[in-house]
Amino acid sequence: MTEKLEKQQKLEQEKKRRQKHQEYLNSILQHAKDFKEYHRSMTGKMQKLTRAVVTWHTNTEREQKKETEKIEKERMLRLMAEDEEGYRKLIDQKKDKRLAYLLQQTDEYVANLTTLVYEHKAAQAAKDKKKKKKKKKKPIDESSQMSELPVKVIQTETGKVLEGTDAPKSSQLEAWLEMNPGRKRRGPSRSRRTRRSSTPTEWKCSWRRPITSSSHLSRMWMMSTSFPPTQGLEWMVSLYNNNLNGILADEMGLGKTIQTIALITYLMEHKRINGPFLIIVPLSTLSNWVYELDKWAPSVVQVAYKGTPMLRRGLVPQLRSGKFNVLLTTYEYVIKDKLILAKIRWKYMIVDEGHRMKNHHCKLTQVLNTHYVAPRRLLLTGTPLQNKLPELWALLNFLLPTIFKSCSTFEQWFNAPFAMTGERVDLNEEETILIIRRLHKVLRPFLLRRLKKEVESQLPEKVEYVVRCDMSAIQKGKGGSKTLMNTIMQLKKICNHPYMFQHIELHATNHRVLLFCQMTTLMNIMEDYFSYRNFQYLRLDGTTKADDRAMLLKKFNEQGSQFFIFLLSTRAGGLGLNLQAADTVVIYDSDWNPHQDLQAQDRAHRIGQQNEVRVLRLCTVNSVEEKILAAAKYKLNVDQKVIQAGMFDQKSSSHERRAFLQAILETEEQNEEEDEIPDDETLNQMIARNEDEFELFMRMDMDRRREEARNPKRKPRLMEEDELPSWIIRDEAEIERLTYEEEEEKIEDGGGSSKGKKKKRGRPPADKHCPNPPKLTKQMNTIIDTVINYRDGSGRHLSEVFVQLPSRKELPEYYELIRKPVDFKKIKDRVRNHKYRGVGDLERDVMLLCHNAQTFNLEGSQIYEDSIVLQSVFKSARQKIAKDEESDDDSEEEEEDEEEDEEEDESEAEGREDAIYRTWNVNKKRIPRTALVY
Repeated sequence: MTEKLEKQQKLEQEKKRRQKHQEYLNSILQHAKDFKEYHRSMTGKMQKLTRAVVTWHTNTEREQKKETEKIEKERMLRLMAEDEEGYRKLIDQKKDKRLAYLLQQTDEYVANLTTLVYEHKAAQAAKDKKKKKKKKKKPIDESSQMSELPVKVIQTETGKVLEGTDAPKSSQLEAWLEMNPGRKRRGPSRSRRTRRSSTPTEWKCSWRRPITSSSHLSRMWMMSTSFPPTQGLEWMVSLYNNNLNGILADEMGLGKTIQTIALITYLMEHKRINGPFLIIVPLSTLSNWVYELDKWAPSVVQVAYKGTPMLRRGLVPQLRSGKFNVLLTTYEYVIKDKLILAKIRWKYMIVDEGHRMKNHHCKLTQVLNTHYVAPRRLLLTGTPLQNKLPELWALLNFLLPTIFKSCSTFEQWFNAPFAMTGERVDLNEEETILIIRRLHKVLRPFLLRRLKKEVESQLPEKVEYVVRCDMSAIQKGKGGSKTLMNTIMQLKKICNHPYMFQHIELHATNHRVLLFCQMTTLMNIMEDYFSYRNFQYLRLDGTTKADDRAMLLKKFNEQGSQFFIFLLSTRAGGLGLNLQAADTVVIYDSDWNPHQDLQAQDRAHRIGQQNEVRVLRLCTVNSVEEKILAAAKYKLNVDQKVIQAGMFDQKSSSHERRAFLQAILETEEQNEEEDEIPDDETLNQMIARNEDEFELFMRMDMDRRREEARNPKRKPRLMEEDELPSWIIRDEAEIERLTYEEEEEKIEDGGGSSKGKKKKRGRPPADKHCPNPPKLTKQMNTIIDTVINYRDGSGRHLSEVFVQLPSRKELPEYYELIRKPVDFKKIKDRVRNHKYRGVGDLERDVMLLCHNAQTFNLEGSQIYEDSIVLQSVFKSARQKIAKDEESDDDSEEEEEDEEEDEEEDESEAEGREDAIYRTWNVNKKRIPRTALVY
């Protein structure tokens, strides 16, 4: 009983323990569940909070970005609107150190420049006063031209003024006043005195005052020109009034020559400054300047200083006497005869095509600066900035050396302002615009530039096309000389070829052409081409004399001229010539300097042109010419940003300048042209002026293709590889081998080793094709000749259409269908070059030729049937050659047997001789030395 109770008690205790343990385990599991749930909820809350934080930051950044963009846009608007004060406030708010530094640097330069301008004007005014005092004290030389000029006198009582022919001459003034009491010399008018004593701040707008001229010359000039000339004249006179010099940079063809003549006549009539004026021009434009002066200012005494040394010496007495107003000469004579010309104190120095002085260290600039005295200077150029900013500085330094002193400072401020700070040198859009705007501000007082579209609305437009030309096989060539010195020039020569011209169409529609080349050798080749085409042409290059130039221009421009084409060199014929009779310009090979090509184009596209001008620029694909064009585009982009976006016409609004500049910056890196070779239709669209011409050109091309198709001996328009001689088609390994062999021969001949680049050493590579036996080559030629010369019963050559395939351009669908085109011409070349190793190889190509003809042509057509006949002719010719070869082999076997017998006899004799020799060699030591001699 006791044991039973004890057992029951133990069971209950065990049960309680297990229950308690179970509860404990359940509590642990519940705690784990609660723990997980808690952390799950906390994780969800954290994720939600994180998302909220990220969203807040994103929204904040977006708002900040919008605000920043808004501020930047506002800043750009203030900058483009020339609101400096508002722009500076926004810069201060942003605390942009780079922009603040940029503003500080450019402000310093502009302020320094302003100070220099004031100092220059003050110094020039002081010099003028000094000269006037000296003139009053110095008596007038009766031999000079000044002594012949009339002087205005006034009657003191009535106030009547005598002038012109009624007034006394300078040399007779004192005697005349003694004979006519009550009269005195009239002084300068109040308006002139006021204008001379104007404050320095007035010069910025002094050009706005109207300039009137009552003379017959000025009225005639005003009526004869097709655009209002007063703006350019006013600007040049304002520079004169303010003792400053400048650049008249109107676009080419806008009459800079006539505006300059107007300035000279204005100074002579209104300022009483009769010279001497020195005008320095290129040799090619000297005759044109003489013509324009005679036409518009016949009363101006001019001297054309040119010719032989004897002729120039004959002009010296006239120069010494001073009895002239204008001296016209060239760059070369200014340098050669500086000892004569530099003795004259020139009132005004005018340099035409002033971009010639873009190099500050060139001889012309140095001679003019060191030897010639001319307080007033004017440059005429259509392209003030050609390549880099220092070139523009060189022009400004020549005009105003006391203001534009240091090129390095000028270039640093406006080309690389952060180069010295160690920061990022590249400029963003805003920094670029800021610098360009400041540069425009600096240049605007000294530069006047107007474009044709602004000045002459009636001028026909100019359309330029880049005509991409394919290379011929000889231009693509694999090999070449290893000793070319000027590689770029050689590559440019390779690109030049006359196969893509459309002269026939232009000649048929009476369009006259200017063709510009850079190489005289190429001009010689083009002359041969024109003679072959029976074109009437003229030629002008650097060797053409000045008198001959004027005659050539007259011949080409005269009404009803028979000369269809004018061949000119880009450098000699691209300056200052008026050739409006032509309406098509062909740039045969582009210049590294794009402004040379622009100058050439504007020989035809200028005031007086009645027709639309087409410019065709030839460019060979995948060649050095594409690199030249890319470099030229970059240089033109610099000119657009610095010069054209400034719109230095003195009337463009800031809004117009802003829009133009932004358009340039946005399109700077867009749209590279594809290397696509135009077909005949595209070329006709380029050169046709209207639909009638386009249809005519298409008919002419169709007739040409039909005529070529009828010609059995036709050749492709560009030379192909199979037309080249074998010595041209050489791979690099062969060229290297030849160079190595030449070097070895030079060393063996005692010429010594060449200095320079080491040649590759080692065994020369083997030839690709070893020559075939002459007998095999003869057999293959015989078979091919038999097939080619085969005639049918009517005497017709069946192989005529198989000799040479039409080109890919003539029959593109054939080359799309046939993967391995071959013709008899190619087969014969392969035989000649030992590319076939047997008659079987030859048969494979002939069968391929016939199979191609059967694939492309319809079954039952004449070519299809001819190809079947030629197959059988080839097989029969081969069988005949094989039979002849068997008969030859039998006779050769008999000859070989006889030769074998002879060889056996010879070998026995040789064996006996060897035995005798060995015996003699063994016993040689026992033979006396004297016996060996015998």
